[in-house]
Amino acid sequence: MSPPSRARRPSRGTLSASETAVCGSGHSAAGASAFGCKRRGRTSGHGAVARFVLSLTGMFDDTRHALRSLVRSPGFSLVAVLTFALGIGATTAIYSVVSRIVLRPLPLDEPDRLVTVWTSMPDAKIGQLAVAHAEYLDYRAESALLEDAGAYTVQPATLTGAGEPVKLRVGWSTASLWNVVRIPAVLGRTLAEGDDVKGAEPVAVLSYGLWRSRFGADPDVVGRMIELDGAPRRVIGVLAASFDFTQSAPDLWIPYALDPTRRDNHHLLVVARMKRTTNFAQLQPEMDAIVAHWATLYTHSHPMFAIPMRELVVGPVRKPLTVLFGAAMLVMLLCAANVAGLLLARGEGRQREHAVRAALGAGQWSLVRGLLLESLLLAAAGGLLGLLVARATLAGILSLGRGGLPAVGRIGLDVPVLLFAFGVATAAGVLAGLAPAWRLSRPDLASIVKGSGERLSSAPARQRFRSTLVVAETAAAVVLVAGSALLARSLLALTRLDPGLAPDHVLAAQITLPRTAYPGASEVAAFYDRLLERLGALPGARSAALVNSLPMRDEGRLILVGGPWQPPNAEPLGVQVMMVTPSYFETLGTRVLHGRRFTEADRPGAARVAAVNETAAKALFGAADPLGKPLSIVQAQPREPAFEIVAVVRDVRTAGLGSAPSPQVYLPLRQALAEIRGVTRNVSVALRTAVEPATLSGPLRSAIWALDPNLAISNVESMDSVVAASLGPQRFQATLLGSFAALALALAAIGLFGLLANVVGLRRREFGIRLALGATPRQIHGLVLRQGLALTGLGAGAGLVAAAGLWRLTQGLLFGAGRPDPVSLASTVAVLLAVAALAASVPARRAAAVDPAVTLREE
Repeated sequence: MSPPSRARRPSRGTLSASETAVCGSGHSAAGASAFGCKRRGRTSGHGAVARFVLSLTGMFDDTRHALRSLVRSPGFSLVAVLTFALGIGATTAIYSVVSRIVLRPLPLDEPDRLVTVWTSMPDAKIGQLAVAHAEYLDYRAESALLEDAGAYTVQPATLTGAGEPVKLRVGWSTASLWNVVRIPAVLGRTLAEGDDVKGAEPVAVLSYGLWRSRFGADPDVVGRMIELDGAPRRVIGVLAASFDFTQSAPDLWIPYALDPTRRDNHHLLVVARMKRTTNFAQLQPEMDAIVAHWATLYTHSHPMFAIPMRELVVGPVRKPLTVLFGAAMLVMLLCAANVAGLLLARGEGRQREHAVRAALGAGQWSLVRGLLLESLLLAAAGGLLGLLVARATLAGILSLGRGGLPAVGRIGLDVPVLLFAFGVATAAGVLAGLAPAWRLSRPDLASIVKGSGERLSSAPARQRFRSTLVVAETAAAVVLVAGSALLARSLLALTRLDPGLAPDHVLAAQITLPRTAYPGASEVAAFYDRLLERLGALPGARSAALVNSLPMRDEGRLILVGGPWQPPNAEPLGVQVMMVTPSYFETLGTRVLHGRRFTEADRPGAARVAAVNETAAKALFGAADPLGKPLSIVQAQPREPAFEIVAVVRDVRTAGLGSAPSPQVYLPLRQALAEIRGVTRNVSVALRTAVEPATLSGPLRSAIWALDPNLAISNVESMDSVVAASLGPQRFQATLLGSFAALALALAAIGLFGLLANVVGLRRREFGIRLALGATPRQIHGLVLRQGLALTGLGAGAGLVAAAGLWRLTQGLLFGAGRPDPVSLASTVAVLLAVAALAASVPARRAAAVDPAVTLREE
């Protein structure tokens, strides 16, 4: 038997086990110094603490080596960091919007317990209607499932004193609303019990924005007297900056004393907080029972229903934001794929380095870890730069979406968004580096020994991997470009729609008359007469008109109409009422199709007259001629005699180009002031000009203030701007998706260019030999170009299959979308092939320019 072997001390050329762990790469002593490894003494003991310390030390050494490697390749590192920055920045910017609007829409206590309550009039074709005073008070008292309920309405008012008069959105609320929403005041207090009863002191609570903009963030503002619509009010508090439970938060809140006898004034927005033991599904049966009880007590009772407050805020924007976030994530994946291709191409030139490290004892995991660290370091740098990109991108998003996105003031790069950015950067680094690191961690040592590093047996596999990445990038680009083309065509179709009016050379503005200075209909009518006379005399003005609801900007007022020609027991129809001066149709360019226009003779005391639009005429009379027919208006006082229909007016898309015309009834403004309940003190001015509308903005303001210097003038803009603003949501979606599509197209082109450039480098000798054997440069050029277009074609085919599913996803975003659009698909493929040909042309020319003599000498 051989004698037992004795334990030997490691030779000077070999690292001990503990030293190998410290090095982190398994290098021998001979190669340790070349790769940043240092000899360290044997660690006493082999406990968990010692292994942890050694692991950290090894990670530190690998990180330092990765940094040195990246610094030695500044061009590659810069391109990779910029690529990561674009993807991370775009994704973070969109996520900041999604986070605040979709994931965290309500900065309130237990928001899932909050609901909004509505009524409806099915027979009058009104599906969602605000609640009347008596309905709210009765429901709050009778419901056993609610913890509490509050109500509010928003009306315009003028703040005067301390500067130019300013028009505000004023929230009139019950005191109980603040028990429901539970928002504290940063100064003073909110409304409390007793503030909303008749005879109480008139008080006001400022929004945070108004406090800063109008009062300079004065900490002593509580107790200060302000003048609202000419009446004094005492400021009792300032709300928190995050308070915004409505889509457009009021600037100021005042108490509202309700009338428990009114069941016909449907303008209250009701917010209720369910008890903790209440499930949302329980509310509707209870509401039905309460309404059935009302039917036994009152002549009219309307169905009620509830909508979760979260859904009310998020519902209209959830789908477009989800689509945009998906597009951003797709762009992020493209960025990661591009960096993966760059890492793989760079690794081709480092095969000898990896082989030497493996020969010196580095294990596969050690090589993977080192390469993966490089990718993570690039992603970390890209993430830091991406925050700057995200900030700039977010500013553009908010500018595009202002007016169409709720809670814009709360959107920003807060802590959850920064954590998301960190997670995206880490995931992108892993995704970009893992596959290249795994492939490059298995070098062909035999090829290195033979000195044939350019013809590694694994090169074809790596080219197939990079080709797969290019195909995937192309497919993703097709999806985004096709979606962008769809939205662009939809937006173009909307801009070509006839709005029903002529918006060119029309200047519009809004004014609100304070109740204290204009208490009755006669005072309001007298002011309107003087205003029209002064505006019509302005140099450059062709005509002037007033309307209670400017098309495409205001919601308007709802009234109920009917007549003796209706079937017995038929319910009135809900329509939008347009109270206009006689010159309105001429000023706005709306044609009167049948009958006559309103005249100056249509005043109080004269025969009541009305006009209907095409949609209302069809809804009320079908195919019959409406001219001369009587029209009963429920809100008229007295209700009889009826209004005689004297005209049928062309349909106007009052809610925006993307919406269908609604039934409308036009009334002469002077008659409406005297004979329709509720004096109209908030009107829009329309001025048709012979010059550019903007040049009359100053004279228009001066003319109004010459009559009353305490009036606030707001929304002074051309009607062209008003019509364009109605397409804001569609333009927002199309612009963002188009930007992502352009970025994806650029990334796909860069990926294709990088792949073909690498192919040309690897096949340089082959191309030289082909040229030496008689091939023409044109043939070599075509060979490379065909390879690029073949990959593009594969990606385009896969992308078109995926794009076919876009129609289901984008049905709610497109105007007139019902089936796949061949024009959009054909244009997408054409653009993609053109970009691919451009990207492939440079490597193809380089291949065709190979000198065969040089190649033969090398052989």
